[in-house]
Amino acid sequence: MTPIILLHHNEIDFLERSINSIKKNTKSKYEIIIVDNKSTKKNIQILEKKFGKKYKVILNKKDNWVFGFNLGINSIKYNWKRIVLSDSDIIFQKTKKGMCWLKYLNEELNKYPVIGKLGISLNTKILEKNKSLKKILNRELRYKYSYNIGDNVVAPTDTTAAIYRRNLFITNDFKMQLGHTSLIKPYYYSCRTGVKLECIHLGWEKYLKIIKNVKKTKEIIRDKAWFFCKFNRTIEEPLLKKLNFFERNLIRLLAKFYYRPKIAVKFIFYWTIYVIKNFPLNYNEIQRKNNF
Repeated sequence: MTPIILLHHNEIDFLERSINSIKKNTKSKYEIIIVDNKSTKKNIQILEKKFGKKYKVILNKKDNWVFGFNLGINSIKYNWKRIVLSDSDIIFQKTKKGMCWLKYLNEELNKYPVIGKLGISLNTKILEKNKSLKKILNRELRYKYSYNIGDNVVAPTDTTAAIYRRNLFITNDFKMQLGHTSLIKPYYYSCRTGVKLECIHLGWEKYLKIIKNVKKTKEIIRDKAWFFCKFNRTIEEPLLKKLNFFERNLIRLLAKFYYRPKIAVKFIFYWTIYVIKNFPLNYNEIQRKNNF
């Protein structure tokens, strides 16, 4: 049984499409857990009415982004070795050869024990058709062409849609944190699937609508920009550029020089503990288990 946790915030239509894609294209055993990050009361009512009886729905009292995943993780009562974490705006698809996407991800992790986190590559067709999203396209293309482990590409993956090993992080417990890829054990790689498996990111459709209606959506962009600033992130550049010069650069500076150092201090502590515990011979659990 593989738990699939979907992180939701005021996107009921996207969530429904995502769940339908899982039901349609998944043959492996799974459990869907929905974590709602403080949606509006109206959307929470719809969420509970539509999905409350079929799936585990957890209501987060805070809108604290990736930390919401931890509520879902902590709710799992059975022993699990791998977990899928995803935003709720993802359409899951079968592989090019018609294989269940979840089975494919698990088989790749079985085949390559050095892959600790395997994200599903994002289909870029919508980006290719829209010049306003060119910077996002260039970034995604860089992720598609790098060093390979089998058919998988060594590349950063966010929470968009990925499978994780339970023992991925240097901390004792598996929990999501800001910049969690910086806490991956040194012998694990973070990868994306190659051309054999892609998913569709519905969020890019939303970006286009926002960009095309800036007068009506500027406050949405501003709220989103300041929200992610607190988490050491800037929003996608095409959206950020819709804010005035002073505001967008203030957001960049705060994210980089105020919020990032606060996170870094905590990470230095985690790595110090890990090095002390494992120095000098126990860094690589894979080698130790296989007596290399």
